[in-house]
Amino acid sequence: MDENNVSKVLGVQKIDFKTDAGDVIKGNKLFIAYSEDGIEGMKAEGLFLKDGFELPEIMPGDNISILYNRKGRPIKVMKATSSQPVTKASTPVSPAPARTTMPAEKSIKR
Repeated sequence: MDENNVSKVLGVQKIDFKTDAGDVIKGNKLFIAYSEDGIEGMKAEGLFLKDGFELPEIMPGDNISILYNRKGRPIKVMKATSSQPVTKASTPVSPAPARTTMPAEKSIKR
């Protein structure tokens, strides 16, 4: 586990809804925080994981480590040991951003 990739879990939200187009969106949204250069305090973000993504049993306050693929998508979430500091999230190997976009909970009708 990479010590430069530890985030604190702030919250977990179960997602389960149907879009106006009839698509079912299911999964978990993790709200995480980590230290980052240039930020006083911690940076916070949400991370959507599709239904079926294997997650360890985590609760708010736990430290986790997230592994990303070359496209910046999370491929594994592991519990970090309590001795690891919460540090900058790891970036993927390729120049693609490590951030994923969340599907809108309600589609906008035009």
